[in-house]
Amino acid sequence: MGENGEEQNKQMGILLNENRKNKTFNKNKERPWKIMIQNMEGLVSENSKEKVDLLREYVKEDNIMLMNLTETWLDSTIKDVVEIDGYHIFRGDRNDRKRGGTAIYVHDNVEANLILDMSNGTCDMVAVEMPDVQVVNIVIYRPPGTKSQEFNPILSEIQKIFQKLEKPEPTIILSGDLNFPFVKWKRLSDNSCSYEYKAHTNATTDDKQQFEKLLEICNNQCMLQIIEEPTREENTLDLVFTNETGMVTMIEVNKSKNSDHDIVEISTNYITKEKDNNKEIDNTEDNILKSINFRAKTVNWKNIIGMIEETSWNQEFVSRDAIKSGEEFLDIITKSAKENAPMRSKQGKGSKIPRERKKLHNRIKMLKREKHRAYSNERKKSFERKILETEQKIIESKRSERLENEKQCIDSMKDNPRVFYSFINKQRNRRIEIGPFKKDETFIYNGKEISNSLKTVYITNERKK
Repeated sequence: MGENGEEQNKQMGILLNENRKNKTFNKNKERPWKIMIQNMEGLVSENSKEKVDLLREYVKEDNIMLMNLTETWLDSTIKDVVEIDGYHIFRGDRNDRKRGGTAIYVHDNVEANLILDMSNGTCDMVAVEMPDVQVVNIVIYRPPGTKSQEFNPILSEIQKIFQKLEKPEPTIILSGDLNFPFVKWKRLSDNSCSYEYKAHTNATTDDKQQFEKLLEICNNQCMLQIIEEPTREENTLDLVFTNETGMVTMIEVNKSKNSDHDIVEISTNYITKEKDNNKEIDNTEDNILKSINFRAKTVNWKNIIGMIEETSWNQEFVSRDAIKSGEEFLDIITKSAKENAPMRSKQGKGSKIPRERKKLHNRIKMLKREKHRAYSNERKKSFERKILETEQKIIESKRSERLENEKQCIDSMKDNPRVFYSFINKQRNRRIEIGPFKKDETFIYNGKEISNSLKTVYITNERKK
């Protein structure tokens, strides 16, 4: 099986080399983008939004273009608390059952549009397109014990996305916690991995058929899997398929306090265009429109649409040529947008990371570099321990900071109650977990059904009194 996988990758490697000739990546400038993949085991819990806060600091300390997350455990009751300044989040929530879920955070510098978000109660998926960098990004969560009839709808949607791709085909990134522990991967010289089935596993025929069907779909798009390292205990559960292995400059897999799954960080040769502070600011309407956050919930679309409907466009453009009319149209739209929508927040603004905690973040980056250079497994494990210890110090620092903020709010409650209310409002939109309930040997996960069951029990007990 391993030889077949390796031979298949070599054949596709020829096609990928041809594909790379038509794609250009600037390797001469600084600050290339990174992509992060991780199973989060819940972004927000009943008592804490700590993981989101840690992500906020994480993206400030590195040049992250994408964060592809699984097991977010989000639903429609959790909203603003998972927003991160400088990023737009696309979610594939599981609303009819607990846990599961997927999410993609995309940097605001990169335009992104939702292709699809779905959940069938077992498997979850979200997909976006990023036309600026010609990338289609797909995130999947397939839990352990998934049957073919539960995974096939996800595979069908992936095929539909691929069938609609326009020429020239974009770079495709498909990642997620796919839970195929029976597959062992081996990295090749072109960054891709060959595979073989492990000798002694409890994998069923159905499990292998699901894996092979996913592999066939990816093979048809010349997509190769690039993660060799175990991502949970001894198993490689979190996978990344792409048709552009040439974009990868380095892959790092490290233990994390966020989850029992390791964090996967992929350095790419996509480049951030740094702003030149000495350059004259471009105040053209086109540039202003790009700096407006049309995704914000505070956008007054009613006013914008009303302005468009009420403007007498024929009178505005009478006796003007096409160029003048276009300029006038853009000026009117820009003025309305500026009045009714907020500007995009600039990354790096807002709350600053305390100096001591910033040092800890820098120490983690240094330890990751040292681990990557280490040759022996013993030294690699030593650096892993140090990374986890440093992460724990960051968590403890965040908790101490929060306790201090709570104390200050309580102390100032009498003289300045607004501070207290502001603090309380920030704690809203957390997951309030009740259940599951067991009724007639069946577990109930749906919140409405749980409420109705509680109501029935309450009424029954009242009648007995």
